[in-house]
This record gives sequence, structure tokens and C-alpha cells, in this order.
Amino acid sequence: MNSVRERTQVRRLAIASSVILVIVGVIRLAAPQLAPRVNVRWAPGVSAEQRVGVERQFRLVSPTQVEASTWTYDLGDPSTANINALIAHAAVEDTYGINRQAGVVEPDAPRGTTWVESSAIGAWAASEPIAWVGLISMWATLLSWVWLVFNRRTATHGTSPSTPASS
Repeated sequence: MNSVRERTQVRRLAIASSVILVIVGVIRLAAPQLAPRVNVRWAPGVSAEQRVGVERQFRLVSPTQVEASTWTYDLGDPSTANINALIAHAAVEDTYGINRQAGVVEPDAPRGTTWVESSAIGAWAASEPIAWVGLISMWATLLSWVWLVFNRRTATHGTSPSTPASS
């Protein structure tokens, strides 16, 4: 039969990994979210090199060409200052998903795949180590709780997983 000490250690692991999982979840939820997806129609005569430079300047990432001069992007910096500067840029003919009068992204704009990392916590929350900590704590939580439930059941039936029941 499993000792009380083993069950106590696994219970502590289950509780600790559950707490870590909750903390990682709160960090991910409290951190900036995924960037909004917006369209930009480039002015006639804008070269590919100019377009790439403007994309970099205004943090327009994950480009996808929609039409000849229209591209869709994740807007990595959705600040009003960045949006107003983008709208006013000579290379930009029009936008979609942006309220041009208010200088903000439309509330119903779809989300892209890029994390908005405008703060240190946003960059940290979106980092690979935090993702791994979340994944490991999820599995540790799941496996330890399964172990506790399984061993509680075998303890109530008077058998141990390592000792077959007597006939």
C-alpha cells in the first residue's frame, strides 16, 4: 500500500502545480492580447522596399496580400499615436479595421497571431519559458490528481497497484 508520506508529497505537488497553472493563466490573461488584424491599401507607386520599410516602422507584421495594393497585417502597436502616424503616412492610401477619425482599431477587428508586446510583462507573458512552465504545470497537475484519485480508490478497496489482490 502507498504510504501516507507518498500521498502527502503527491498532494503537495498537485496543489503547487495547480497554483502555478493558475498564476500562469492570470499572467497570460492580464498581459496584452493578440494584435488586431487590419488592412492597408498602399498608395500607387509604393515600391516593395518602401512598403517593407513602412511595415517595419509601424509594426505591421504577418503580412498577407489581399489584392494588388491591399495587404492585411497584425498591428503590433495599436496605440493611437502609431495609428494616427500610419493613417497620415504618404504611402498609405486607405485602411480597413481602423476608425480613422478616432485613431483607434475598430472593436470588432479580428485578432491576429502576434502578441502585442508594448510592455515588459507582455513580452514576458508571451515568451517560450512561460508557455513551457504552463504546459509542465498543467501536466503535473493532471497526473498528480489522477494518481491521487487512483490511489485513493485502491486504498479504499484494500489493494495496492503494485500488490495483486489475494485470491
